Amino acid sequence: MIDEPPDGSTALPAPLESSAAIGIDLGTSSSAVAVWRNGRVEVFQCPEDRKSLPAYVLFSDTPTGINKVGGGASEDELWSGRAIFGAKKLVGRTDTDPIVQSCREKYPFLIESLGIGLKPFLGARGSNNIWRSTTPEEILALQLMELRAIAEFHLGRIVRSAVVTVPVCFSRFQLMTIERACVMAGLQVARLMPEPTAAGLVYAQMIQQQGISAPVSASAAEKLALIFNMGAGYCDVAITATAGGVSQIRGLAGEAFGGEELLQNLVSYLVSEMIPQLGHSPAKAALAIATGRLRFAAERAMHALSIEPDALVEMELGNGQIFSRSVTREVFEDLNAGVFARCSSLVVGCLRDADVEPVAISDVIAVGGASSVPGVKEALEKIFGARKMEALLHNQIQSSGIDTSEAAARGAALEGAIMSGVTDPNGSLDLLTIQAMASSVGVALLGGEFQPILHKNSMIPARRDVVVTTSRDNQRDALIVVYEGESKNARSNHLLGFFKLAGLPAAPKGVPLITVCVDVDASNVLRVMAGACLPKDCGGDGSGGVAALELREVRMPTVDDGHDWCVEALWNKHGDSMDVVLLQQPVPMS
Repeated sequence: MIDEPPDGSTALPAPLESSAAIGIDLGTSSSAVAVWRNGRVEVFQCPEDRKSLPAYVLFSDTPTGINKVGGGASEDELWSGRAIFGAKKLVGRTDTDPIVQSCREKYPFLIESLGIGLKPFLGARGSNNIWRSTTPEEILALQLMELRAIAEFHLGRIVRSAVVTVPVCFSRFQLMTIERACVMAGLQVARLMPEPTAAGLVYAQMIQQQGISAPVSASAAEKLALIFNMGAGYCDVAITATAGGVSQIRGLAGEAFGGEELLQNLVSYLVSEMIPQLGHSPAKAALAIATGRLRFAAERAMHALSIEPDALVEMELGNGQIFSRSVTREVFEDLNAGVFARCSSLVVGCLRDADVEPVAISDVIAVGGASSVPGVKEALEKIFGARKMEALLHNQIQSSGIDTSEAAARGAALEGAIMSGVTDPNGSLDLLTIQAMASSVGVALLGGEFQPILHKNSMIPARRDVVVTTSRDNQRDALIVVYEGESKNARSNHLLGFFKLAGLPAAPKGVPLITVCVDVDASNVLRVMAGACLPKDCGGDGSGGVAALELREVRMPTVDDGHDWCVEALWNKHGDSMDVVLLQQPVPMS
């Protein structure tokens, strides 16, 4: 029998730690998994005593062989064409995407592209030169299954739910493909969390535990922090305002570049010196293996250059020769000056969009594997000043002994416990993050103009509507095409979906009132609603208008990436006959 409280009310027991969702930092080059257990976040050890799981799948060269996920592969095997890696860089992109085209040129596995805007297929070399076909989300699903198995091994229970980190710049379709990969891996997505906001949650917990925050009402206690997260494939920035365990995201920015670009620039510099040692017209397979070895040697040198003024790139070419070159930090930074400039531009843009001056930032938190590169730190120093950038070396996260490459996984685990309803007697989980829109969402108008409805950095949950109208006399149909992005040209943004409002009443152009409402809930689920009516002086009932069409609600995205041709086909057939324009005059009131 369950004892009832003295007042006679019934109360459900608090969820146990054993029910907490795990946190997964799904990376481009490696991933980590963590959970809240025994009053703290625990990052699980991966096979081969690694802190993280390398992000590759090595397919067996026989049909009955065992595939290797994140371990057990040699450097030569990884570059043999049998391994697929970097799937996070490819997921949710079309085969015409410049990033996909760049990966085709530098990766040893097959990236099949028809060049017509469809999802690329990946191929791993098998026996008898037979290629095994797969997709980026299937590769991520295999990695997620392995991470789930690691968590289940350490926890001794079945794991069903996870908070997964994602880059800020991911489109909604990319987020949807991550959810699909999680479903393939047997995981329910509790939340997809932007990587810098996950690290920001760790920062908020440490601020709270140090007792230097104050109640939310005391605005003077609010601390503005800039979280800079640079991993292998993506660079993200978030500006957070933290007080009393509550963090509000003031600004988000992100782009698809990171440590991979730093490494590739170094490899491209060295490969021209390596090729002559391979002899005239080296075989394609020999060149691929040598390039792979050079890549791993260059990666080791890049890590060494973070603490040393120079490093040696040395490896066996496979023909009995040794390739050896010394690289100085100065040369490395010259090769990557463009990448460091992009880091600066991303931070400055995030500050500008959030309307925050650099002097207002209390702490700068740099996390992610590539954030330790001296050139990255110097780029931030130019913005915030050398004195403030001492926080990079002694900030709350690093001074606590936490590996900054684990910060996103730890934040995801904290969010997993919070969303699972787990409580902590010390108040360590009394945290709340108020998220923001990573990109604007709006509709296309006549002439291809993009009309934002919910703007980037808007606090979510959010809901807003605009009124549009017909662009032609007696227009009976309206095509509502929804995009996300910041370009003024709609087609330069990312297509989310479209739907047609059919059966509008015959009326002069500009008369029908078409309300388009965009709603984003706390779980970042996007819904778009539209309805039409006539003003009262054009047949309305005196109450401000008469409904011409019932409200239509659609969840976005509704189309797969690359299906811009669906809208193109409609425009080619109908021209601008179904386009809408923003209503310029005020709506008549009763």
